[in-house]
Amino acid sequence: MPFTARIDGELCTPHEANNSDSPECPGCGNQLAIRESHRRKGSFVARHFIHPTQPPGGCSGTGSGESAEHKRLKSIAASKAEATFSNSTVSIETPIGDRRTDVLVEFDHHHESLGDGIAIEVQYKHHTKDKEAVQATFRSNEYSVLWLNSTHFDDHNVNLGAGDLSKWWAAQIPPPDEWSGYHNIIKWLRLPHHPSVKRTIPFPDELFTPQHSTLWAISLYNTYSGKGGEQTIFSAPLYDSGRTRSEIGLAVDGMGRLRVLLRKIRNGSVIEYEDDPNLRRRSQDLKRLANILSEWNAEQRRDWATRTSNRQSGNWVTVWKVDTGMCRLKLLCNAETGEPTVGLADHHQGSVTALVDPEMASESIKWVTLIQLQIQK
Repeated sequence: MPFTARIDGELCTPHEANNSDSPECPGCGNQLAIRESHRRKGSFVARHFIHPTQPPGGCSGTGSGESAEHKRLKSIAASKAEATFSNSTVSIETPIGDRRTDVLVEFDHHHESLGDGIAIEVQYKHHTKDKEAVQATFRSNEYSVLWLNSTHFDDHNVNLGAGDLSKWWAAQIPPPDEWSGYHNIIKWLRLPHHPSVKRTIPFPDELFTPQHSTLWAISLYNTYSGKGGEQTIFSAPLYDSGRTRSEIGLAVDGMGRLRVLLRKIRNGSVIEYEDDPNLRRRSQDLKRLANILSEWNAEQRRDWATRTSNRQSGNWVTVWKVDTGMCRLKLLCNAETGEPTVGLADHHQGSVTALVDPEMASESIKWVTLIQLQIQK
Protein backbone atom coordinates (compact mmCIF):
# COMPACT_ATOMS: atom_id res chain seq x y z
CA MET A 1 0.00 0.00 0.00
CA PRO A 2 2.07 2.96 -1.28
CA PHE A 3 2.00 6.21 0.70
CA THR A 4 4.57 8.07 -1.38
CA ALA A 5 4.70 8.94 -5.09
CA ARG A 6 6.63 11.22 -7.37
CA ILE A 7 4.67 14.10 -8.85
CA ASP A 8 6.61 16.37 -11.19
CA GLY A 9 9.80 14.90 -9.75
CA GLU A 10 8.90 15.64 -6.12
CA LEU A 11 8.22 12.97 -3.52
CA CYS A 12 4.63 13.55 -2.31
CA THR A 13 2.11 11.95 0.00
CA PRO A 14 -1.46 10.95 -0.93
CA HIS A 15 -2.78 13.87 1.07
CA GLU A 16 -0.70 16.31 -0.96
CA ALA A 17 -1.75 14.85 -4.30
CA ASN A 18 -4.71 16.11 -6.32
CA ASN A 19 -6.99 13.74 -8.19
CA SER A 20 -5.84 15.36 -11.48
CA ASP A 21 -2.15 14.62 -10.81
CA SER A 22 -0.23 11.76 -12.43
CA PRO A 23 1.71 10.16 -9.60
CA GLU A 24 4.50 7.70 -10.31
CA CYS A 25 5.66 4.90 -8.05
CA PRO A 26 9.11 5.69 -6.55
CA GLY A 27 9.78 1.95 -6.41
CA CYS A 28 8.98 0.73 -9.94
CA GLY A 29 8.27 3.96 -11.85
CA ASN A 30 4.79 2.86 -12.99
CA GLN A 31 1.71 5.04 -12.90
CA LEU A 32 -0.24 5.15 -9.59
CA ALA A 33 -3.84 6.01 -8.71
CA ILE A 34 -5.26 7.59 -5.56
CA ARG A 35 -7.69 5.78 -3.31
CA GLU A 36 -9.67 7.86 -0.77
CA SER A 37 -9.76 7.01 2.91
CA HIS A 38 -12.37 4.44 3.90
CA ARG A 39 -13.17 1.74 6.40
CA ARG A 40 -12.37 -1.90 5.93
CA LYS A 41 -13.96 -4.40 8.34
CA GLY A 42 -14.50 -1.59 10.82
CA SER A 43 -10.93 -0.28 10.69
CA PHE A 44 -9.85 3.06 9.24
CA VAL A 45 -7.76 2.97 6.06
CA ALA A 46 -5.94 6.22 5.24
CA ARG A 47 -5.90 7.80 1.77
CA HIS A 48 -3.19 6.05 -0.24
CA PHE A 49 -1.79 5.27 -3.67
CA ILE A 50 -2.45 2.01 -5.50
CA HIS A 51 -1.01 0.26 -8.57
CA PRO A 52 -3.87 0.01 -11.09
CA THR A 53 -1.99 -2.90 -12.63
CA GLN A 54 0.39 -4.91 -10.50
CA PRO A 55 3.85 -4.85 -12.16
CA PRO A 56 5.57 -8.13 -12.96
CA GLY A 57 7.36 -9.44 -9.90
CA GLY A 58 5.36 -7.07 -7.66
CA CYS A 59 6.39 -3.75 -6.11
CA SER A 60 6.58 -2.60 -2.50
CA GLY A 61 5.40 0.81 -3.65
CA THR A 62 7.75 2.63 -1.31
CA GLY A 63 10.82 4.66 -1.79
CA SER A 64 13.87 4.01 0.28
CA GLY A 65 15.15 5.81 3.30
CA GLU A 66 13.83 7.51 6.41
CA SER A 67 12.20 10.37 4.46
CA ALA A 68 9.77 8.05 2.69
CA GLU A 69 8.71 6.37 5.95
CA HIS A 70 8.25 9.70 7.68
CA LYS A 71 6.08 10.90 4.80
CA ARG A 72 4.00 7.73 5.09
CA LEU A 73 3.31 8.37 8.76
CA LYS A 74 2.48 12.04 8.14
CA SER A 75 0.12 11.08 5.32
CA ILE A 76 -1.74 8.59 7.53
CA ALA A 77 -1.98 11.20 10.34
CA ALA A 78 -3.33 13.84 7.93
CA SER A 79 -5.90 11.46 6.46
CA LYS A 80 -7.09 10.42 9.92
CA ALA A 81 -7.23 14.04 11.11
CA GLU A 82 -9.33 15.01 8.07
CA ALA A 83 -11.78 12.22 8.87
CA THR A 84 -11.83 13.10 12.59
CA PHE A 85 -12.16 16.89 12.61
CA SER A 86 -15.07 18.07 10.51
CA ASN A 87 -15.24 21.72 9.44
CA SER A 88 -11.46 21.96 9.38
CA THR A 89 -8.62 22.24 6.87
CA VAL A 90 -5.78 19.72 7.02
CA SER A 91 -2.39 20.31 5.41
CA ILE A 92 1.14 18.87 5.52
CA GLU A 93 4.41 20.72 6.11
CA THR A 94 2.66 24.00 6.84
CA PRO A 95 4.68 26.94 8.26
CA ILE A 96 3.74 28.35 11.67
CA GLY A 97 5.98 31.19 12.72
CA ASP A 98 9.56 30.20 11.90
CA ARG A 99 8.82 26.47 11.95
CA ARG A 100 6.92 23.90 9.90
CA THR A 101 4.53 21.42 11.42
CA ASP A 102 4.25 17.89 10.04
CA VAL A 103 0.43 18.09 9.88
CA LEU A 104 -1.74 21.12 10.62
CA VAL A 105 -5.45 20.95 11.45
CA GLU A 106 -6.97 24.44 11.16
CA PHE A 107 -10.44 24.95 12.65
CA ASP A 108 -13.05 27.16 10.99
CA HIS A 109 -13.69 28.78 14.39
CA HIS A 110 -11.50 29.30 17.44
CA HIS A 111 -11.95 26.48 19.94
CA GLU A 112 -11.87 27.48 23.60
CA SER A 113 -9.81 24.45 24.65
CA LEU A 114 -7.80 23.62 21.51
CA GLY A 115 -7.31 27.12 20.07
CA ASP A 116 -7.19 27.79 16.31
CA GLY A 117 -6.24 24.20 15.53
CA ILE A 118 -3.81 21.34 16.22
CA ALA A 119 -0.23 21.04 15.02
CA ILE A 120 0.56 17.33 14.73
CA GLU A 121 4.19 16.34 15.08
CA VAL A 122 5.18 12.80 14.03
CA GLN A 123 8.37 11.71 15.76
CA TYR A 124 10.08 9.12 13.60
CA LYS A 125 13.50 8.26 15.02
CA HIS A 126 14.19 11.97 15.69
CA HIS A 127 13.27 11.77 19.35
CA THR A 128 15.83 14.44 20.13
CA LYS A 129 13.67 17.21 18.63
CA ASP A 130 13.45 20.20 20.98
CA LYS A 131 9.85 19.70 22.08
CA GLU A 132 9.78 22.78 24.33
CA ALA A 133 10.92 25.09 21.53
CA VAL A 134 8.49 23.54 19.03
CA GLN A 135 5.59 23.80 21.47
CA ALA A 136 6.47 27.37 22.39
CA THR A 137 6.26 28.43 18.72
CA PHE A 138 3.02 26.62 17.91
CA ARG A 139 1.20 27.44 21.16
CA SER A 140 2.20 31.12 21.01
CA ASN A 141 0.32 31.15 17.69
CA GLU A 142 -2.72 29.64 19.46
CA TYR A 143 -2.31 26.08 18.17
CA SER A 144 -2.36 23.05 20.42
CA VAL A 145 0.35 20.43 19.74
CA LEU A 146 -0.23 16.68 19.35
CA TRP A 147 2.86 14.47 19.55
CA LEU A 148 2.76 11.07 17.82
CA ASN A 149 5.37 8.36 17.40
CA SER A 150 5.59 5.14 15.37
CA THR A 151 3.95 3.07 18.14
CA HIS A 152 0.68 4.94 17.53
CA PHE A 153 0.54 3.74 13.88
CA ASP A 154 -0.19 0.52 12.05
CA ASP A 155 -0.06 -0.13 8.29
CA HIS A 156 -2.86 2.26 7.38
CA ASN A 157 -4.22 3.86 10.60
CA VAL A 158 -3.19 5.93 13.60
CA ASN A 159 -4.67 6.35 17.08
CA LEU A 160 -4.75 10.13 17.51
CA GLY A 161 -6.13 9.80 21.03
CA ALA A 162 -3.01 7.93 22.17
CA GLY A 163 -0.71 10.87 21.43
CA ASP A 164 0.52 13.48 23.88
CA LEU A 165 -1.63 16.62 23.55
CA SER A 166 -0.30 19.96 24.77
CA LYS A 167 -3.06 22.58 24.74
CA TRP A 168 -2.48 26.10 23.49
CA TRP A 169 -3.75 28.02 26.52
CA ALA A 170 -0.96 26.73 28.78
CA ALA A 171 1.43 29.07 26.96
CA GLN A 172 -0.78 32.07 27.68
CA ILE A 173 -0.06 31.95 31.43
CA PRO A 174 2.88 34.24 32.21
CA PRO A 175 5.76 32.85 34.28
CA PRO A 176 5.48 33.50 38.04
CA ASP A 177 8.21 36.17 38.00
CA GLU A 178 5.99 38.26 35.71
CA TRP A 179 2.90 38.07 37.92
CA SER A 180 1.72 41.15 39.78
CA GLY A 181 -0.64 41.38 42.72
CA TYR A 182 -2.12 38.41 44.53
CA HIS A 183 -4.45 36.70 42.08
CA ASN A 184 -7.71 35.17 43.25
CA ILE A 185 -6.68 31.82 41.81
CA ILE A 186 -3.64 31.79 44.11
CA LYS A 187 -5.87 32.54 47.09
CA TRP A 188 -8.13 29.70 46.05
CA LEU A 189 -5.23 27.28 45.66
CA ARG A 190 -4.02 28.11 49.15
CA LEU A 191 -7.37 27.27 50.73
CA PRO A 192 -7.58 24.01 52.73
CA HIS A 193 -8.68 21.04 50.65
CA HIS A 194 -11.52 20.40 53.06
CA PRO A 195 -12.32 23.79 54.66
CA SER A 196 -14.51 23.76 57.74
CA VAL A 197 -18.02 25.08 57.37
CA LYS A 198 -19.28 27.56 59.94
CA ARG A 199 -22.92 28.35 60.41
CA THR A 200 -24.65 30.63 62.91
CA ILE A 201 -27.77 28.90 64.23
CA PRO A 202 -30.10 31.16 66.23
CA PHE A 203 -31.70 29.43 69.20
CA PRO A 204 -35.33 30.22 70.01
CA ASP A 205 -35.76 32.54 72.98
CA GLU A 206 -37.84 29.86 74.66
CA LEU A 207 -34.68 27.81 75.19
CA PHE A 208 -33.31 30.51 77.50
CA THR A 209 -36.08 30.33 80.07
CA PRO A 210 -35.07 29.24 83.60
CA GLN A 211 -36.64 25.83 82.98
CA HIS A 212 -34.49 25.19 79.93
CA SER A 213 -31.47 26.77 81.62
CA THR A 214 -31.67 24.00 84.19
CA LEU A 215 -31.21 21.41 81.46
CA TRP A 216 -28.31 23.39 79.96
CA ALA A 217 -26.58 23.68 83.33
CA ILE A 218 -26.94 19.98 84.16
CA SER A 219 -25.66 19.03 80.71
CA LEU A 220 -22.65 21.36 81.00
CA TYR A 221 -21.84 19.95 84.44
CA ASN A 222 -22.08 16.32 83.28
CA THR A 223 -19.90 16.93 80.19
CA TYR A 224 -17.27 19.14 81.83
CA SER A 225 -13.83 17.66 81.16
CA GLY A 226 -11.76 19.78 83.53
CA LYS A 227 -9.80 21.36 80.68
CA GLY A 228 -9.56 25.14 80.65
CA GLY A 229 -10.02 25.71 84.37
CA GLU A 230 -13.20 26.90 86.05
CA GLN A 231 -16.31 27.09 83.86
CA THR A 232 -19.63 28.85 84.53
CA ILE A 233 -22.59 26.51 83.94
CA PHE A 234 -25.43 28.81 85.05
CA SER A 235 -25.98 32.47 85.88
CA ALA A 236 -29.01 34.63 86.63
CA PRO A 237 -29.34 38.38 87.21
CA LEU A 238 -29.56 40.03 90.60
CA TYR A 239 -29.70 43.51 89.13
CA ASP A 240 -29.51 44.96 85.62
CA SER A 241 -29.43 48.67 84.75
CA GLY A 242 -28.27 48.11 81.18
CA ARG A 243 -24.81 49.50 81.94
CA THR A 244 -24.15 47.56 85.13
CA ARG A 245 -25.31 44.02 85.82
CA SER A 246 -24.78 41.77 88.81
CA GLU A 247 -25.24 38.00 88.65
CA ILE A 248 -25.38 34.97 90.88
CA GLY A 249 -24.63 31.59 89.39
CA LEU A 250 -22.93 28.22 89.53
CA ALA A 251 -19.49 27.21 88.30
CA VAL A 252 -17.52 23.97 88.24
CA ASP A 253 -13.81 24.07 88.98
CA GLY A 254 -10.99 21.96 87.54
CA MET A 255 -11.60 19.27 90.16
CA GLY A 256 -15.26 18.96 89.17
CA ARG A 257 -16.51 20.70 92.36
CA LEU A 258 -19.57 22.93 92.25
CA ARG A 259 -19.19 26.54 93.41
CA VAL A 260 -21.60 29.45 93.86
CA LEU A 261 -20.39 32.67 92.23
CA LEU A 262 -21.21 36.35 92.49
CA ARG A 263 -19.96 38.77 89.82
CA LYS A 264 -20.46 42.33 88.72
CA ILE A 265 -20.32 43.29 85.03
CA ARG A 266 -19.95 46.78 83.58
CA ASN A 267 -20.20 47.49 79.85
CA GLY A 268 -19.85 43.79 79.08
CA SER A 269 -16.68 43.23 81.16
CA VAL A 270 -16.45 41.47 84.52
CA ILE A 271 -15.07 43.98 87.01
CA GLU A 272 -15.58 41.98 90.24
CA TYR A 273 -15.83 38.26 90.79
CA GLU A 274 -15.89 35.92 93.78
CA ASP A 275 -17.01 32.33 94.31
CA ASP A 276 -17.63 30.13 97.35
CA PRO A 277 -17.17 26.35 97.27
CA ASN A 278 -19.11 25.89 100.51
CA LEU A 279 -22.43 27.56 99.72
CA ARG A 280 -23.39 24.60 97.52
CA ARG A 281 -23.75 22.62 100.78
CA ARG A 282 -25.90 25.28 102.35
CA SER A 283 -28.83 25.68 100.03
CA GLN A 284 -30.94 26.60 103.06
CA ASP A 285 -28.85 29.75 103.51
CA LEU A 286 -29.51 30.78 99.90
CA LYS A 287 -33.22 30.04 100.29
CA ARG A 288 -33.29 32.20 103.42
CA LEU A 289 -31.66 35.07 101.48
CA ALA A 290 -34.17 34.63 98.64
CA ASN A 291 -37.10 34.71 101.08
CA ILE A 292 -35.85 37.86 102.80
CA LEU A 293 -35.56 39.64 99.45
CA SER A 294 -39.01 38.52 98.30
CA GLU A 295 -40.75 39.51 101.55
CA TRP A 296 -39.25 42.97 101.95
CA ASN A 297 -40.99 45.82 100.24
CA ALA A 298 -39.36 49.25 99.91
CA GLU A 299 -41.19 50.78 102.90
CA GLN A 300 -40.24 47.91 105.16
CA ARG A 301 -36.59 48.14 104.11
CA ARG A 302 -36.43 51.89 104.78
CA ASP A 303 -38.12 51.45 108.18
CA TRP A 304 -35.77 48.64 109.11
CA ALA A 305 -32.72 50.59 107.95
CA THR A 306 -33.70 53.63 110.01
CA ARG A 307 -34.10 51.61 113.18
CA THR A 308 -30.98 49.53 112.62
CA SER A 309 -28.71 52.45 111.68
CA ASN A 310 -28.89 53.63 115.31
CA ARG A 311 -27.06 50.45 116.30
CA GLN A 312 -24.62 50.22 113.35
CA SER A 313 -22.29 52.85 111.92
CA GLY A 314 -21.71 53.58 108.22
CA ASN A 315 -23.85 54.07 105.13
CA TRP A 316 -24.74 50.38 104.93
CA VAL A 317 -26.16 48.23 107.71
CA THR A 318 -26.03 44.43 107.80
CA VAL A 319 -29.41 42.77 107.50
CA TRP A 320 -28.30 39.14 107.38
CA LYS A 321 -25.08 37.22 107.01
CA VAL A 322 -23.74 33.66 107.00
CA ASP A 323 -20.15 32.43 107.16
CA THR A 324 -19.22 29.41 105.04
CA GLY A 325 -15.65 28.47 105.82
CA MET A 326 -13.44 31.27 104.52
CA CYS A 327 -16.30 33.15 102.83
CA ARG A 328 -19.13 35.31 104.08
CA LEU A 329 -22.40 35.93 102.24
CA LYS A 330 -24.30 38.94 103.49
CA LEU A 331 -27.27 41.17 102.74
CA LEU A 332 -26.77 44.88 103.30
CA CYS A 333 -29.18 47.77 103.27
CA ASN A 334 -28.57 51.48 102.61
CA ALA A 335 -29.03 53.34 105.86
CA GLU A 336 -30.99 56.18 104.21
CA THR A 337 -32.90 54.64 101.28
CA GLY A 338 -33.23 51.02 102.29
CA GLU A 339 -31.66 49.97 98.97
CA PRO A 340 -30.49 46.32 99.27
CA THR A 341 -27.04 45.01 98.34
CA VAL A 342 -25.67 41.47 98.35
CA GLY A 343 -22.02 40.88 99.18
CA LEU A 344 -19.74 37.85 98.94
CA ALA A 345 -16.39 38.20 100.66
CA ASP A 346 -13.38 35.89 100.85
CA HIS A 347 -11.40 36.56 104.00
CA HIS A 348 -8.12 36.40 102.04
CA GLN A 349 -8.78 37.17 98.38
CA GLY A 350 -11.34 39.98 98.25
CA SER A 351 -15.05 40.64 97.93
CA VAL A 352 -17.89 41.54 95.57
CA THR A 353 -20.66 43.90 96.55
CA ALA A 354 -23.53 44.16 94.09
CA LEU A 355 -26.81 46.02 93.97
CA VAL A 356 -29.86 43.79 93.74
CA ASP A 357 -33.39 44.11 92.46
CA PRO A 358 -35.20 42.28 95.31
CA GLU A 359 -37.81 40.56 93.15
CA MET A 360 -35.35 39.62 90.40
CA ALA A 361 -32.67 38.54 92.87
CA SER A 362 -35.07 36.41 94.87
CA GLU A 363 -36.16 34.52 91.78
CA SER A 364 -32.57 34.06 90.52
CA ILE A 365 -31.30 32.75 93.86
CA LYS A 366 -34.16 30.25 93.96
CA TRP A 367 -33.12 28.93 90.53
CA VAL A 368 -29.51 28.58 91.72
CA THR A 369 -30.62 26.45 94.67
CA LEU A 370 -32.95 24.39 92.47
CA ILE A 371 -30.18 23.60 89.98
CA GLN A 372 -27.86 22.78 92.86
CA LEU A 373 -30.30 20.16 94.10
CA GLN A 374 -30.82 18.72 90.60
CA ILE A 375 -27.06 18.30 90.05
CA GLN A 376 -26.50 16.80 93.51
CA LYS A 377 -29.13 14.10 92.94
